[in-house]
Amino acid sequence: MLVNTATPGLGSVGDYGNFLNNKAGSGDSIISGGIEVLYKFMTLFSDLAQGKYDQMSVKADRSRNSQEAANQVDSKIAEIDDPKKGADLPDVVIKYMREHNITVMGKSIDDYLDSIGHKDGKGLKKGDLDSIKGALESDSGRCSDFVSQAQLQIQKVMQSYNVCVSLINSMQTLLAEMCNKIAQNIR
Repeated sequence: MLVNTATPGLGSVGDYGNFLNNKAGSGDSIISGGIEVLYKFMTLFSDLAQGKYDQMSVKADRSRNSQEAANQVDSKIAEIDDPKKGADLPDVVIKYMREHNITVMGKSIDDYLDSIGHKDGKGLKKGDLDSIKGALESDSGRCSDFVSQAQLQIQKVMQSYNVCVSLINSMQTLLAEMCNKIAQNIR
């Protein structure tokens, strides 16, 4: 039994010569394909870095906002001059803690206020205000830690991006050298 060893669609040896002549005019698919893949990787790394940067920006804003809320609570603590008296928790702080699900001693702000007998947030003792301030500062710290970690991750992604740039430069240099050698051999 005879086995056809010809390349599919090429037929005879003469067809292979025509194939080579036609293929030569379409460029070097190996290097061009390699550069194309590296550009796709660069786009991927750029998208990853942008996504991480967007998350980092949101967390940085939240860190600042949580610290600002903690400072508002701290100013209420400073107003307490008599240990038997209390201070009112600002409504904006309660609203902020609700919206961002910030817990105090493992409880939502509403559950915490209810558990200490001040459902409306009025007349809180110094210790209660300190607990709320601590929860806000803790949230601010966690968000700040996320920002630091995100910066390291962006740095790592950008190193990979730079490797792709370097590889593309190397491949383009290789392609230029190949073209020069071919041009020298034609002369």
